[in-house]
Amino acid sequence: MAMPDRLKGVAITTLGVVILSPDALLIMLIGTDLWTMVFWRNLLVALSLCAYLVYDRGRRTLKAYTGLGSYGCLGAACFAFSGVFFVAAIGHTSVANTMVILGTAPLFAAVLSLVLLRERVERCTWLAIASCLVGIGVIFSGSLKTGGLLGALAAMGAAACMAGVFVSVRAAPRADNRAMLSLGGFASAGAILMFGSLATVTGDAWLYLLLLGGVVVPVSLTLITVGPRYITAAEVSLIMLLEMVLAPFLVWLVLGLAPSLATVAGAIVILVTLAVYYAGALGRLSSTAAETA
Repeated sequence: MAMPDRLKGVAITTLGVVILSPDALLIMLIGTDLWTMVFWRNLLVALSLCAYLVYDRGRRTLKAYTGLGSYGCLGAACFAFSGVFFVAAIGHTSVANTMVILGTAPLFAAVLSLVLLRERVERCTWLAIASCLVGIGVIFSGSLKTGGLLGALAAMGAAACMAGVFVSVRAAPRADNRAMLSLGGFASAGAILMFGSLATVTGDAWLYLLLLGGVVVPVSLTLITVGPRYITAAEVSLIMLLEMVLAPFLVWLVLGLAPSLATVAGAIVILVTLAVYYAGALGRLSSTAAETA
């Protein structure tokens, strides 16, 4: 029996988020300055995706870029800015703070879907977003004191841009996501190379950079951006909240930076909300399948 589209979208997106969860940890391990980090992260992502695109499509590679359309180009621009904002947030506030504020992405996605696509967001999705915001508020109450305004604003910008990427994919399902993401990566890396100066990266930092930009980010985002073809941008953003649970845990496991009690409590609220929401969705899919059988 074929997997229902909605379940397929949830499964693919969740796998992508799990693969993406070491992102913040690797950025901290690399430990270079903001612009050097963004340059190499986005350039390696772009090169990896472009190489895969050439391998997969051969002579039709150029057509993948020229066929992006307006929404595909918008998604590329949003991805370019999201990388800058995310690394800036990690550099100016804690990982916990960054993940908390990134949790506003479902709201941005729901609003953008409504405004740009005229796509109605289900009531249960709004309720799940509201419940997750409660969990985010719990984490926020114990974590923002350790961060600054600049980091908070950067994280908010990253959330809005990632929501823009998902909405763009939803609006242009035939556009090649690999072309969209690689174009955004090349654009941001090129802009930084033109207007900024890069620091030297040495030692183990290169290994972490290659793992981050060559494997973790391109593989995860390729999977995550498949999600909006099957589920709404708001739902994709909801699943992305898993990263704000997993990322601080990995930082604690590797670097010994333990999350606060508020972070743990808020993470539990988010996990329970997502579990209940998707258990209900799975139940509705099962009922529908039984009725049509």
